[in-house]
Amino acid sequence: MSVPIRFELEEASKTKLNNALSFLKKEIKKELFQSNGVHGRLSKDFRKSIISNIISQKYINSSVERKSKRYTEWKKKYGIGRGKNMWWILFGDLLKSITTWKTDDGFKSGINANIMSRGGASWLGKGDKGTPKPIAMYARILEHRQPMFHPTLNEFLPKWETEWNAALERIGKVWK
Repeated sequence: MSVPIRFELEEASKTKLNNALSFLKKEIKKELFQSNGVHGRLSKDFRKSIISNIISQKYINSSVERKSKRYTEWKKKYGIGRGKNMWWILFGDLLKSITTWKTDDGFKSGINANIMSRGGASWLGKGDKGTPKPIAMYARILEHRQPMFHPTLNEFLPKWETEWNAALERIGKVWK
């Protein structure tokens, strides 16, 4: 059973409440949907963290062997720069593909599922140069073998929590 509750406000109180709600709505939209809001800033910061951790090889477990000696030799021959002997880097396509983009509910960081590599990688190190592949697909394979995104996310969570709490506090002050 529901009981309807009805109340009336004086016109001045209605105006004050509507103005406060309108301002609150703008602040929430700013934090969620503008690139300088907390969601946009955190997405950009996470992108920088994951790229930095890949370049520094921060979470690479050196006891995990590469797929094969043949692949290691192929990578040394065809890899570019650091990609000759580092995890997560071959030609630099994956690093360049880590981005931040706007979504219906804010922002995301990572590798968009539609982005393709330039091709030329040999999955088995046989000397052949393969066709372009979705970068997100081979990132999932690498993540399974030598995790990078999950440890970086775990490292990033305290910052995420601090920033969101500060944003909620700012929004709360607007309501007062």
